[in-house]
Amino acid sequence: MLWEPPPRRVAEASVTRYREWLADEHQLRIADSTRLRLWAEAEPGRFWDSIWEFCAVEGDRGDGPALTGAAVPDARWFPTARVNYAENALTRHGPAPAIIAVREDGATAVVSWDELRRQVARAAAGLRRLGVRPGDRVGAVLPNTVHAVVAMLATASVGAVWASCSPDLEPAALAERFIQITPRVLIGVDGYTRGGQGYDAIPPLADLARRLPNLAATVLVPYLSADAYPRAASADLPGLLTWDDLLAAEAEPAFTRLPFDAPLWILFADEIAGPPRPVVHGHGGILLEHLKSLVLHLDLGPDDRFCWYGTTSGMMWNYQVSGLLTGATIVLYDGSPSHPDVSILWRLAEAVDVTCLGVSVALVEACRRVGLVPGRVADLSLLRTVGAFGAPFTPEAGAWVYDTVSPSVAFVAMSGGTEVCTALVTGLPTDPVRAGEAGRALGCAVAVVDPSGREVPGGGAGELVVTAPMPSAPLFVWGDPTGSWLLQKHLARFPGWWWQGERARMTQAGGIAVDGPLDALAAPTGARTAGA
Repeated sequence: MLWEPPPRRVAEASVTRYREWLADEHQLRIADSTRLRLWAEAEPGRFWDSIWEFCAVEGDRGDGPALTGAAVPDARWFPTARVNYAENALTRHGPAPAIIAVREDGATAVVSWDELRRQVARAAAGLRRLGVRPGDRVGAVLPNTVHAVVAMLATASVGAVWASCSPDLEPAALAERFIQITPRVLIGVDGYTRGGQGYDAIPPLADLARRLPNLAATVLVPYLSADAYPRAASADLPGLLTWDDLLAAEAEPAFTRLPFDAPLWILFADEIAGPPRPVVHGHGGILLEHLKSLVLHLDLGPDDRFCWYGTTSGMMWNYQVSGLLTGATIVLYDGSPSHPDVSILWRLAEAVDVTCLGVSVALVEACRRVGLVPGRVADLSLLRTVGAFGAPFTPEAGAWVYDTVSPSVAFVAMSGGTEVCTALVTGLPTDPVRAGEAGRALGCAVAVVDPSGREVPGGGAGELVVTAPMPSAPLFVWGDPTGSWLLQKHLARFPGWWWQGERARMTQAGGIAVDGPLDALAAPTGARTAGA
């Protein structure tokens, strides 16, 4: 065992308050996290209804059950509900910071909750002026900046579908993603910095825009240089507007409430062979899943500052933006996580008072290999939670966190993927942390099975599956009307279940250790679980 939560941490945790709330409001007395997991899996409709209520979701709940259908492919969540993700991300008001954005060169922008609401309202009005309607796609080639968050929330506000990529992707990689989804508006940046070097992003943006036949406008964000607009105009960007043009008119926040399963965003799942697949997630499913994950598992709230490093190409960027759902301040870092060295994110945590820091498993291993001791290079006394996403997560890496970062943090190892846009295996701040393993996510019926579908005993290895519906399962893959890709990759191997494509082990303590992709068992498409 690496860590045992102290009594005060247990008493103050959101998941403890949630169990107390269940007892007070619903006369459900659940003694501990083990029984909470069992109840959530046995009664998923009641569990997710309770998340809606406990987290005070803004929207129309509607009538009828929270869930119909017992198999993963047949599930329908909250069939009469209407919600909007952006409305719930912007419930907080006032002068406190909603976003702190730090660039690699140290330039820092702070945006209050009131200013964020104002910018999102203006950007949404600008999209509506361009004719963007519910279901239209808005594509973005942007770094991890305030502009990206504003554009994403504005897109969600009007009911359009967001898709983003980092500008450091190769032009061919950008094209093979965005051509599939035919965006109505493309938002791009003039340049970006990585590893201390600046890069011109206008030529690849112009090349991409010319290959998208349905564009109403290309919106340019001047991020690095004052002469961005003249350079973009000379590059003949179609329908060129500036960011200021998009936000030109004052507007009141206006959120289009949509069916629970209306498309919210597209994430591109990598393939071993062929172009990445545009996986579509819904407003309601992401809203509830991310609230559950961030509030109960990461213990986030309005007093927190939350940084999860990632680029706009990966699901962890979307997950970080969802920190706004909890009222937390999100901390964006646009730059390389290893420049000038791998201590940069730990130094950032000190500089802006981060309380919850998330990184990749690969970065943890990189820090460990070079002998970094974050607790010596930065004051991490405010850090309450450290998360790491990916697999495999070695016992040595968990021990490194407690030996070199802080002995008092709650360390949360997480494993999931692009297609579900969350963690299937994760921790709780009220549970002990054991080396190399974590628990089942609440409301996620995770199991480890042999090739015939039988659960393996404790200590045994097998295949990671989810045996019951989960709200953040993808709605569909764009351009695949028959659903053949999802069927072959995730649903056909064990009918009625979700096959994650990962090798995992049940531990003697009841946890799960995820060892990595099951390439030998890849689906006929040649697909494997996408990285985050």
